[in-house]
Amino acid sequence: MNYSMISLLQFIFSILVIMLHVQRIFQDNTLHYIQKSIFSRMAVPFFIVSSSFFIHQRMSSLNYTLRDYLKKMIKVYLVLSILYLPYAYLYISPFNFSLLAFPLVLFVGLVYTGFCYHLWYFPALITGHIIVAQLKKRVNDFIVGSVLFLVYIVGTLETYASYFRRFEWFEGYQSYRKVFFTTRNGIFFVPIFIYMGYILYKYRHHSMFSKNYTVKLLVASCLFLLEAIFIYFNQGDDKNFFVALVPFSTFLMNWATRTPLLRSVNMSYFKEKSSFYFFFHPIFVELGFFLTQSWSLSADQKGLLIFILTVVALMSLLSVLKYLNIPWEKYVYLKNMR
Repeated sequence: MNYSMISLLQFIFSILVIMLHVQRIFQDNTLHYIQKSIFSRMAVPFFIVSSSFFIHQRMSSLNYTLRDYLKKMIKVYLVLSILYLPYAYLYISPFNFSLLAFPLVLFVGLVYTGFCYHLWYFPALITGHIIVAQLKKRVNDFIVGSVLFLVYIVGTLETYASYFRRFEWFEGYQSYRKVFFTTRNGIFFVPIFIYMGYILYKYRHHSMFSKNYTVKLLVASCLFLLEAIFIYFNQGDDKNFFVALVPFSTFLMNWATRTPLLRSVNMSYFKEKSSFYFFFHPIFVELGFFLTQSWSLSADQKGLLIFILTVVALMSLLSVLKYLNIPWEKYVYLKNMR
């Protein structure tokens, strides 16, 4: 198992998530699309596939259950939700919700959208694991995969919206979006990647994964690139969903576990950095937006500046915590999550 490559990829993807959230780094629209809608969109699917792989690895070799994992995830999520509660309040306060509606808004934020834009990941991941686990109890792997892939295809309406607007049935999707905002959630988006992480671990010795793994990654990459080009010329409501992300994320994780590249290099520190950067980057991103709101900079200049300042701030803060021997992972219940 090449933990070094996995840790490095997780760190790279955490950087790409920051690049996504600073809104724009490149002035050129094509470069902006490549960075935001191709590379940055790889991050979350890879996180889900890799975490699912390791969860099932632990469940097969230790006295560890999905319930144990979900309990720990809920603790992590609640700690982060408390941390980002002030941001949630500042975000919803301009909408002037009534006192009676306010608890409902907070409830929806907690169980669906998250109190900050990156925290949707946790309720979606928890929901996705429950769905996959329930399906696995009732039907075989092939049926589970087929159902989850079909549900994911429905979710791609978000990305392919421009191609389907002329159909009458598309009004159903538009009505759904008015209420739920996006199909990127624990029903449409997350379960298929959880399932692929499970399949990758369960059938890791099968020739599908053990042979020609680099070639298969290249083929999956080409499919993803072709689909991204197809979407570029007729973009939908958002671009979270790409059909080819399913095989691409799976074969990328498979390649990362098997490649001899960097296998002997200790890169465990990248794993810690990737978690730290992912969890706390919005604090510095939003602070950067606040500080530069009156500056006469173009969107790409502002985005690049905020990106650099955010990464420097995260690096500095993590170094200070390490120097002071403050176990930040302990306070968010993150120890031994892999």
